Amino acid sequence: TDAGLAAVPDGDAVDLIDTRRMKLVRKLAPARPAEAAALTGDRRSVVTVDGGGELLVWPTDGGEPSLRLQLGEGCGTRFIWPEPGTRRLALHCKADRLLWLDLAAPGARRELGVYPGRPVHTFIATGAALVFGTQDGDLWLSEGPGGPPRRLAGYSFSILALAEVPGRREIVFSADDLVVRYGLDVGELGRYSGHPLQVGSLLVSPDGRRVITAGRDNSIRVFDRETAALQLELFSPELLQRMIALSPDGDRLAIVVADDQVLLWDLGESGADVTQRDFRRLHQGSQAVALAFDRDGDLLAVSAERVIRWHDDLPRDPDGLRRWIVDNADEGTPPPRAQVGCVAPE
Repeated sequence: TDAGLAAVPDGDAVDLIDTRRMKLVRKLAPARPAEAAALTGDRRSVVTVDGGGELLVWPTDGGEPSLRLQLGEGCGTRFIWPEPGTRRLALHCKADRLLWLDLAAPGARRELGVYPGRPVHTFIATGAALVFGTQDGDLWLSEGPGGPPRRLAGYSFSILALAEVPGRREIVFSADDLVVRYGLDVGELGRYSGHPLQVGSLLVSPDGRRVITAGRDNSIRVFDRETAALQLELFSPELLQRMIALSPDGDRLAIVVADDQVLLWDLGESGADVTQRDFRRLHQGSQAVALAFDRDGDLLAVSAERVIRWHDDLPRDPDGLRRWIVDNADEGTPPPRAQVGCVAPE
């Protein structure tokens, strides 16, 4: 997904959906089923890769593929990682090869090495670098774009999650229950403690002030990035999955949970109790496979069967929300009307 568009595999095809109008823009039909699909960072194209390792680049505004590349045997792709704002991307193949390529200069493809399992990654805008972590606990940096990888550090457990600190050559990552703040040029800057079990998801707020972690202990923790002080500790009523997203203003956190639901938490500043924050339970109807907030602050949740855009115009602060509930929660008042947009069936 990306702001205004979502690329969703649908059987042998890939659907490109306008998530503002909730309409099917076009259906991409490669000769062989796509194993992976993603929008490029500049939002001008959709990239698909089939099981034979053929990469196709489809213009979002229509027409046949503008570029075909053969990535080689064994490069049916597990993951496509677009670099935000550019036409560069990294791909992790089923043969464990990690590739870097620039769609604006197709001949500039580079092999970054073989990394088994499921590497995690983040792009660093400052210096156009790619940072990735492996199941062996190694942290790697490819200066950019596409330079030879350099090992930054090694840990005893698999690197499970990575996030860039906006505007800095700095990341936050997790290895088992360890959460580390790391400067690419100076090494470790601090650690965030509290989770007794694996931390499978984390992110950094857009303003760089907060680090948000989600662990297998079914808790969500919000830390001050610089001081590592705990600001919030929240507990989910359902089993947490690994997929989380933060709104552009940093005040709402969405996280996928079991039973085909998404929880939307309000992380407002008011209130002294660090364990109490309101949340809404969103019934997706099927397990979400992608989650993102758009630039308008609406939440996009994509599953194998549907794309839902959740628009929330209720008060954002906890006190205002409670007043709204008191004012509206009586038997004579109908619930707020839900406006739903769906992609028309073929």
